[in-house]
Amino acid sequence: MNSYEAVIRKTFEIEKILSTKYNAHGRTFGEKIRSVRHKLPHQTVSNLRSLLDQRNNLAHNPDYNIDSRRFQSLASKTIRELQGKNEKKFGKKALIGVGVAATAAGFVVHKILGSRVRS
Repeated sequence: MNSYEAVIRKTFEIEKILSTKYNAHGRTFGEKIRSVRHKLPHQTVSNLRSLLDQRNNLAHNPDYNIDSRRFQSLASKTIRELQGKNEKKFGKKALIGVGVAATAAGFVVHKILGSRVRS
C-alpha cells in the first residue's frame, strides 16, 4: 500500500469514528471535525486538524512529501483517543478540575472536582 492510499484509509477510519461515536455531520473531513470539536479535548482537535492539513496537502499539492511514519503515528494516537483507549490523557481523570457548564431543564450544572452547583 502506498503512502497516499494509507493516508486516505486512515482518514476514512477517523471519519467513520467521528460519525458513529460522536454523531459528526458534514460532507468533508473538515466539516465533520468542526461539527464535533466542542465534544473533544483541544489536543485531539488539534491532532485532527493536523491530519486534515496533511491529507489535503497530499491530495492537492503534487510537490508535497508527507512523512508517512509521522502521519501514521499521529493518526493511530488520535484513533485511540477517539475510541477512549488512551485513558491517561483522555479519560475521566483528565477532566478533574476542569469547569464544565451545561444547561438542562433550567439548571446550570457546574462540575469542579465532582461537585455540582445549582443556580
